[in-house]
Amino acid sequence: MKKAHSILQKDYPNIIFLGCFAHNINLLIKSVIELALIKETITPVQEIIKFFKRHHIENACLERLQIEKIGKTIKFNLPVITRWGSHYICLQSFLASKKALQNVVFEECVRKSIPSSLNSKLIDTEGFWVNIEEICQLLEPFTKIIREFKSNQPNLLLVYDRFTKLKNEIKQLTNTSLKDIILDKCTLRWEKMYHPAIVIAYYLDPRYHGQDLTDEYSFSMIAEETSKFVNQDLSGQLVKELLWYNNKTGPFNSSIFWKLEAISNPIDW
Repeated sequence: MKKAHSILQKDYPNIIFLGCFAHNINLLIKSVIELALIKETITPVQEIIKFFKRHHIENACLERLQIEKIGKTIKFNLPVITRWGSHYICLQSFLASKKALQNVVFEECVRKSIPSSLNSKLIDTEGFWVNIEEICQLLEPFTKIIREFKSNQPNLLLVYDRFTKLKNEIKQLTNTSLKDIILDKCTLRWEKMYHPAIVIAYYLDPRYHGQDLTDEYSFSMIAEETSKFVNQDLSGQLVKELLWYNNKTGPFNSSIFWKLEAISNPIDW
């Protein structure tokens, strides 16, 4: 994709070419789900769901227990290939039916037909349910970002902030080895989706004012990149205005401009 962008950039130097951010996060989820530690929990969940979808009598028992234990029937959602965020929805629907699933294995029709390997998972002999809860907590922020980036609203302003927050949430994981692996995958994905426009948009959003930018994205880097979009005669004026914005001086020195209600819509601002 980046190669295609570079080719187009030569023909249209005044246009910025960016990949789909929602798709990039989707691919990031895919790489996380494929980790052995996560796959070994998700795979039996899918097998259990398929079992009940294929066995109507057993599924009727499950629906009866759902009403008894939960107060309603819950339809399971199997993940959709290429829509990796759907794994979170699958696990959520499964987790919501936990009480019914733990009891249905004692129903005679289910006990006789369900594979013993799946039976043992449901009665939680290996911390099965705890693992599902932890994976749901892990995937939730990824899924939220996908929903946000799929909206009809401009989202370039949000990319750096949301990706930074995502990494901060991953850093809270107690499983150190899993945390390090996922953070490495985040770094690789960021390198593939990165464009200076992402950082510039975040920096110029008055809600953030570049507050969480790392040393890698210095003011000089931002000034250099933004200068590429104006002719040489205007580059000096552009840098001067960026300095005003950066230091909240010149036309940006009034506190009124920086009040929450004033910066709530950065495009109008």
